[in-house]
Formats: sequence, C-alpha cells, structure tokens
Amino acid sequence: AYELDAALVRFSQDLPNYGFDRMVSSVEDVDRLLEGVDQFVIQPLRLWEFYVIDVDAAIDAVGSAWDAAEAEMLDADRQGLDAVDGDERNEWLRAYIVGDRQHVLSTRFGRTIDAGRTAAVLRVLVGADGDKQAAMERLRALLDLLNLPSYREYDADVKAIRRNLHERVKYERLDGGSWKHGKPVGDEYKIVDPLFTTVETPDGQRHLANNGWIWGGNPLDNFAGPQSKAYLRREVIVWGDCVKLNYGATPADNPWLWEHMRQYTLRMARVFHGFRIDNCHSTPIELAEYLLDEARMVNPDLYVVAELFTGSEDTDRVFVQRLGINSLIREAMQAWDPHEMSRLAHRHGGRPIGSLAVDCLGEPGVFTDDEHGGARISGTVAPLSASLPHAIFFDCTHDNEMPAQKRTMQDALPNAAIVAMTACASGSTRGYDELYPRHLNVVHEHRRYAVPDDPLTVGLGEAKARLNALHSEIAQYQEVHVHHESEYVTVHRVHPVTREGVLMVAHCAFRGATESPWFDSPRLYGTAVTPEFAFRLHAADGDGSDKDDGVLHGLPSRLERLGSPDTQRHTDDRGMFTELRLPAGFGPGSVLVVRTRLVDFKPNLDWKIRTSADDAVSKLPLGALNAALYRCNAEERDTIGNGAYDVPGLGALAYCGLQG
Repeated sequence: AYELDAALVRFSQDLPNYGFDRMVSSVEDVDRLLEGVDQFVIQPLRLWEFYVIDVDAAIDAVGSAWDAAEAEMLDADRQGLDAVDGDERNEWLRAYIVGDRQHVLSTRFGRTIDAGRTAAVLRVLVGADGDKQAAMERLRALLDLLNLPSYREYDADVKAIRRNLHERVKYERLDGGSWKHGKPVGDEYKIVDPLFTTVETPDGQRHLANNGWIWGGNPLDNFAGPQSKAYLRREVIVWGDCVKLNYGATPADNPWLWEHMRQYTLRMARVFHGFRIDNCHSTPIELAEYLLDEARMVNPDLYVVAELFTGSEDTDRVFVQRLGINSLIREAMQAWDPHEMSRLAHRHGGRPIGSLAVDCLGEPGVFTDDEHGGARISGTVAPLSASLPHAIFFDCTHDNEMPAQKRTMQDALPNAAIVAMTACASGSTRGYDELYPRHLNVVHEHRRYAVPDDPLTVGLGEAKARLNALHSEIAQYQEVHVHHESEYVTVHRVHPVTREGVLMVAHCAFRGATESPWFDSPRLYGTAVTPEFAFRLHAADGDGSDKDDGVLHGLPSRLERLGSPDTQRHTDDRGMFTELRLPAGFGPGSVLVVRTRLVDFKPNLDWKIRTSADDAVSKLPLGALNAALYRCNAEERDTIGNGAYDVPGLGALAYCGLQG
C-alpha cells in the first residue's frame, strides 16, 4: 500500500515528463490520467509479487530438501492424500505444503511453502523410482496451480484500485465542492491525497497510515489491521492531517497509548459537559467503550453525541448500547425534497398526537431495588416500548454542503424551522445562519470569521433566535403530527397534559419551488389559534461573499417579517373549528408559527378521573363490574334498549363500557 502511495506522489510531481497536462477539466482528462497511472505506476510496481509464491526460489529450496532426504510423510498423511483426487487433492496439497498460516501482504513473495514437507510429498507423488527432475517439474505445475487464486486476488484488487482512483480523481477535480477543483496536479495538489505520512526517527523513516473512513465499510472491522487491504485498494477516504493510532483490542496491546488517551479523556470529561465522537463508526469499539467508561467515572452526566453512519440500524444499536450514546447525529441536508424532509422530522422524535401508548399503560406496582438490600418501592410500572436511538438533528453539519449549494439559499430558513420543531435535540454549524455560499473545508480554509456588530441582523439571525428559543420552550411537547403537502411541511407539537401546542408551516425552497402552490388550509377543531411570528428569507442583490479581504462573508439577504395568518372560526356538524390561511407573500423560504389551545379543555381532568378510582369500584360485584367495563352490543340492548356507540366516520364500537 505504501509503495503504491509513494509512486502516485512521484507521478503527481513529474506529470509533464509523462506527457500529461497538470489541469484536469473533464471526464476524458480523468480517463487519460488514469491510463497513465496504470501504465507508469501500477504495472511497474509488480504488485503481484506480494501475493504469490516465488516459483523459482521455492523449487531451489525443495530441491535442496530433496537432496537432504530428511523429511518423510506420516502414515496418516499418506492415507489422507490417497483418499482424495482432482480439485480436492489440489486443495489437500495446498494445505499440506503451505499450512494454515495467514498470509499478510507485507513483503514481496511473502507467501512460502514448507520445503521439507513438499519434498516428502513429492517422493510419494512421483513414486519410488521417480527422479529429482520429474519431481521438480511436477512441483512447478503444482505451484502454478496454487498461485492461480492469488493472481485472481491480485487482479480483483487492482481492478478496485483503478476504480477507486478514478472515482476519487473525478470527484476532487470536477466537483465544485472539492478543495482541489480547478487546481493543477502537482506536489501541493496531488492526484489523490496520500494515505501515509512519512516521519524521520533516529531509527530511520517510518510510514504512518493516515486516519479516515470507508464508505459502506463494516464499522466493526479494523480497516488498518494486518488482514485489511483497504489502504492498498484505496478504499480509505483519509484525513491528511492526522494518523491512525494502533491501539489493538485491549490496553495490554499498547499500554502507554491507552493510558495516555485515558488521561486525556479524563481531563476533557472534567472540563466539558459532553463529547462529540467524530467518525464513531471508524473508532475501535473496544477503545471507545473503555474511554467512555473512564470518563463517566469523573462525570456521570456526560452527554455523548456520536457521528455514526453504519448503514444498519442493527449495527447502530450495537454502538448505542455498548457506548451509552445519548444522541446520534442526523442531518437535515440529506433530504432531497419536501417529502423526505417531512419523513426525517417525523422519524426523529415524538409520538402521535392523542397517543395512549404511554399514559394508559402504567399501573401501580412494586420495584425491588437489588442494589439497596432488596428494598421494595411502590411506583407506577409501565411496559418498555421499542424506540429508535435518540437523535440530535442538525440543520447543517460541518460536513454538509450549504443550502445555497444543495438547494437554494432561501431554503436555509424553512430547513432550520423544521429542525427546530422536531421533538429531539437540535444542532447547527458556524456559517449556516450567516448564509455562507459554500461548504468550508475545515483543513484548508484560512480566512477568518467576520464579527458582526449585531448577529441578529445578519442572515437568519432574528428568525433563528426565535426558533431556538421555541425549541427549548416546547421540549415537553412530546406529541407530534407532521404533514407534507406539495412544497409545504407542517409540524404540530402538543403537550400531552395541557394540550397546548405550537404549529409551524414551512414553505420549502428546494430548486424549482414555486411562489404559490396549492395549500389546503387546515381546520383545527375545538382549537383556538394565536399567531406567534412569520418570516420569509429573500436573496438580495450583489455577492459580497467573494470579497477578497481574508474574512468569511455570507450571501446578501433580506429577512422579511410577514403579516399574521388569517385565522377564522367556523362551525359545522363536527363542531367549532379554526381555519388557518397563509399570509400574503408566503413564498419559498417562508415559515409561520402559531400557538394552539383546546377550547374549554380542563388539563387536570385525567387526574380527577384517576383519583379514588380504586375506591369507586372496590364494592362492585362482578356482574356490575362487567357492565361498567365491558358489555357487548347485544347484552346492552337487552338490558337498556340501546346498543354500543356509533362513531361517525368510524362505525359502531365492538363493546360498551369504560374499557370497551
């Protein structure tokens, strides 16, 4: 892997000497460049030598063992050989002369055979009268056969190398979001980022593997381990500013490093309220488990946030359970349209409005506290219900493209509003509120942040402050309804006891959004509505973001305060309702927020119903209890002449009674 990496660096430096232009501006340029890599880098390296047995050297070694005639086959081995033929015999011979040693691609012709055992089995194969020349010819044919799977392995790896190099070069040179876009290939902007960092030590040079991650890789595998070919196959997407530390699996594997990082972790846990584990899926899980256990010894309330993209909810659960992760980072900028945006908002928190899943399942019970002498404590016992790991939902992370790149600049406001209304933790990144035009490369960006006199007047400032305050205020509003309609996403958060709510409507501004798509004005039955605020984000003239003054600037914008929505009370056969109509000018990039309240609702009603309920039914005989709780439609008609309730739009209930 290092030899290939170093050869790619040399090829980058000497590109004109091979007849190539340093500028790569099209897919055709990428194809030509990769043909040069194949011709001038991969083929001269003769990487196949790391995979196969050196046939000539092996024949010489076995020839010497033949002459010494010291090794003989055991009777059991003879019987095993005689019992197989064809492909099974070839596999048996491979296991006998190569053994079960795991091969590591560390040295050329590192795959070897046992010369003594090979000479002994050859004497059996060629017979008692067979001579050395015949035996060596038989051996050459056998070694060629044994090398065939290794050559196939090499071909597959080289195919992967070519594919990964092609895709990486195409992204870095042709994608406008890459820091190498438009830059010449050379020593500063190499064909691809080096996977290794070379350092000088008193004992000579050391080539250290750079850290990184693998797209779609198994997070439980150590991609820098001796059996991994991820660096050779160029599967690792590296961070060139840090190297991968060799922890092993336990502290005994590298005592100094584990202790050094333990002390560092303890210092951080004493200073900070929480940790963000970057690239958690590429951190050895044994290491993370050990360090977080140590951190919680000094800070039991440590809040652990993890960037975890395993591609599997089952694997996510393994990390969440073993590491005690509080929140998994989830990204709103991954949504490609309003429908997907609404799905993410629904997925990352809350339970349906009016849900009985929590409140009605509890019952009086006793908890036995084994940690305190088996003390029995009275309480309410409720069954555990399945749930997804808790999320911290980011409107944008430092890894994401900005809204202006991926959607439109105006979508920054509705995107932030939907995140703020989601029933989970929320997060953002510097530059989102300021409306930066492009994603910042945290390694190569050297401009300074601008320091505004009043941050609330810049970009999303005022609207984002209102949304963040609202997000904190409605933390206990755990009942949620999310609705998607054309370009609109509506989120309604409701308190499970008081039934007070906050309803937000966002007009998303994905590319192609229109000014006034159809919106079916919601009817909120039995509900009073109070307007809270409404904003629209506009693009302004000019582009101050590209000023060459060494300071980062956002796109010119204007945050407009919209008028209150039209709320009208009406009555129909279902009762009183409030109809909510969008304010004028509610185009793409707009959000509105209103508060909702159930009319004539008594928040303590459930408490009054529960109070003394046991006393109320304690003296009822079984027949009366049956009538109060359950009775079928026929029984009810025979008794009182009327049957079960018939709910309009739903139909007749199956049973009568409180629990029917």
